[in-house]
Amino acid sequence: MQIAQNKRTRITFLSVHQVTGLIGLPQSEPFNFVDGLGSPDKRALLTMERDASYLHLRRVNAYGAVIVGMLTSNQTGAPWSDTFNRTLAGTHINDGVRRESPLLLIEVSDTIDELSPLPINDVGECSFGMRLFDQTKIASEAGRLLEDVASGISLTLTATSTPTLINVGHVAYATDPDSGRLLYSLEPSAHGSMTSSTSYEARALKDAAHMIQILIGQNELRTVVHLLARSVQTSDNMQSFLTAWAALEVFLNKTFRDTYKQWIYTKLSIHAAPSEQLFINRLREVIEGKYNVRDMFAVVASALTPFDADSDIELFKKLKAERDSIHNMSLKPNGYPAEATQLLIRKYLALHLLSVGS
Repeated sequence: MQIAQNKRTRITFLSVHQVTGLIGLPQSEPFNFVDGLGSPDKRALLTMERDASYLHLRRVNAYGAVIVGMLTSNQTGAPWSDTFNRTLAGTHINDGVRRESPLLLIEVSDTIDELSPLPINDVGECSFGMRLFDQTKIASEAGRLLEDVASGISLTLTATSTPTLINVGHVAYATDPDSGRLLYSLEPSAHGSMTSSTSYEARALKDAAHMIQILIGQNELRTVVHLLARSVQTSDNMQSFLTAWAALEVFLNKTFRDTYKQWIYTKLSIHAAPSEQLFINRLREVIEGKYNVRDMFAVVASALTPFDADSDIELFKKLKAERDSIHNMSLKPNGYPAEATQLLIRKYLALHLLSVGS
């Protein structure tokens, strides 16, 4: 088929994820977490509707099945479109028991000057080609947006909820600027892959959108967001625990150094007599650079939620003991406190973001 010349072509990367930690939505329409950012090229939709996004995945799967069938059976007689349509009719995305859970659709678009001149295979309602365009940039942006959204959702769920994203699939396609016809670009690529469940209240949607928009602007905490998102995307208990713990440690190191170390000394100085200020200054000099992770957590907890600080410090000590046991090669097949660690980093990351983003 011929593609319009001298017109910029819109390309899109779409990844589809089941959010198994949620049951239903408080509204029938899809909710766009990044609607307030004013970017028409990025969407992060939470929706109960499957057909449109699953159609993209079904088409790519059906096309792959047709190719495999041709290679293995040497069947070349039937027209491509007929074979594709028959295969598509029998291709389904299995929701299993998760149909009550919403989908998270991450969509990033861009425009390019032209597609690759490689052959395009017309199958009737759409077309396919190998590496029609370089999807690296938009796929990378989609991965980053997924991390922000996955973390934002996890920060606003109740303490009894376990947010879990299960990757369903992804596609990359171009849109013919004249006809609107979709041209799927096929290539091997990496794909991202968040369990008690909870209903999602309308207020939580808005809170998550607010949190995600703060996260997107917090490049200083990018590593924390990345680790938290990775933790809630793995089903391996030990890996999930260690990744969540790493997120907590990175968060403490960063925020303590930039914010809460100064807070604790300011607080000490406010309540100190003038004659005590020399001792406080000397104390700061002596222990500078010697703060351990327990010290940092105690300060951060006291600053952000003083009424919970004592109980959270005790929990932190227990979690650290679990982490230390792994370092000492005292391993067990399962039973690591991944959810408790996720909950702790979710709690303090949310409190910190609200304190800096309000």
